[in-house]
Amino acid sequence: MNRRTESQRIMNRTLRQRRGTTAIELALVIPVLFGLLFAAIDFARVQNIRDTASLAAYEGARQGILPGKSAATVREVAQENIDALGVLDAVITVTPSTITDQTPEITVSIDTPLSTNLYAYCSFFKNKTIHATCSLKRESELTGMSATGP
Repeated sequence: MNRRTESQRIMNRTLRQRRGTTAIELALVIPVLFGLLFAAIDFARVQNIRDTASLAAYEGARQGILPGKSAATVREVAQENIDALGVLDAVITVTPSTITDQTPEITVSIDTPLSTNLYAYCSFFKNKTIHATCSLKRESELTGMSATGP
């Protein structure tokens, strides 16, 4: 009986020491795991912002080549697409600033700062910007094209 209690004491002491070791290991590993998790989330956010800015530039330019549309309409359409993702401080530039029915090409550029749009690592991307541009030519008789072909 004495022998069994001695082995139980040794086992209990080993388990207590192991619990302390586990707590220390956990305290060292948890910050690294959370850092990697937040980095993955932020990099996914960067890709989302890049895709959304490209789509917004395309949709804005597509709206701009339609007859009777203005630069303000182009900006509104692009802004709606940007707002769908919750992107902040995006700068939308429409070239030319005045669109007429004779304007042959519309260019929409969107600059989105990463510092105000990331969750965890915004200080690392303080001066970084995502830039998306789309240029579309108008299809009309003025440019030698029509809806039915040349």
